Amino acid sequence: MKNNFLKYCFLLLIISSLAACQVPPSTDTEVDTPPSTVVPDMPVINEINAGALQIILSETISTGAINLTWTANGEAFWAEDLYTALLHDSETIAEIGRFVPGIDSAILDTSPDGRTIAYLLETDDIRLYDLETESDTVVISTGFPYSSAFFSPYGNTLAVASLMDIKVVFYDAKNGQETGSVSGFSTAAPVYSATYGPDGSTLLWFSRGTVQPMDIASQEMGPILSHEDFVTAQEISPDGKVIATTAAGMIEDEYLPLLTLWNADNGNALAQIALPTYYTAISFSPDSKLIATGSENEIIIYTSPYGTEVGRYAISEATTDIEFSPDGTILAVVSESGLLQFFSP
Repeated sequence: MKNNFLKYCFLLLIISSLAACQVPPSTDTEVDTPPSTVVPDMPVINEINAGALQIILSETISTGAINLTWTANGEAFWAEDLYTALLHDSETIAEIGRFVPGIDSAILDTSPDGRTIAYLLETDDIRLYDLETESDTVVISTGFPYSSAFFSPYGNTLAVASLMDIKVVFYDAKNGQETGSVSGFSTAAPVYSATYGPDGSTLLWFSRGTVQPMDIASQEMGPILSHEDFVTAQEISPDGKVIATTAAGMIEDEYLPLLTLWNADNGNALAQIALPTYYTAISFSPDSKLIATGSENEIIIYTSPYGTEVGRYAISEATTDIEFSPDGTILAVVSESGLLQFFSP
């Protein structure tokens, strides 16, 4: 799960400056289909083979930095920035869906069902666009300012982080009806947000240097994870046992970018790893045994929860996102120029 904290902050500026002119969405999906590039029945990336991955795909899919999100079934992936959401077939890499709502808009999130986009157009009403019907299916008027809106792992709920009160409000993604809210996170920062854990039962709150998990059903808050500097990425493992964060801090009398692996139950630091360059993205493997990290010039894979390095790969430009496929056979890496690379055993 990627960190969109800077994106959320920028969205606040977009919300306040959306123009008054309606720009019709572009839904052109006619693209050439290249030959298949992904080998079927690939082995799962694990501690043993993580040091010998091969690049099985290298293709530019954008002209700039983007985020990548796999659909829940792994058959496709979203490539998105603030203004564009592209859906690609994960086997052929062909573009199978495109949504470009216009310059007076902002993409908030894309759904794991591979068909729905949450976005803004002109106002701060949240619109849910369906790629298949090529229309807005839901319009949500929250009645409060917010920092972010994000889908649950199964796509049935859209969560919205309110800036009026420190709470996350839930809406049914099919009809836009409010279904509840949770609160309990404390911060003095002007902007905060949250993200779901992979199983949908945990919410991970974050603001500036603070990260804190919550059990959604009971609204019980977990340990406070404090950092010396702004947190640039945070993710909870699929098994819910480990939280990974990146932020600069002191280690052995040096102030360096750090990856910290925390015990999600008690907040104890299990591992802390320093780099001379900043971590830019992190991703747990589906079995929670590995964590892949991107930096300004390297991809490094560590074991979880104790941070033993098992793979390292040089790259030519900074990583903007890194994501294991749902079946764990591919590590997808996106660079700041829009270059997509698939790593696999």
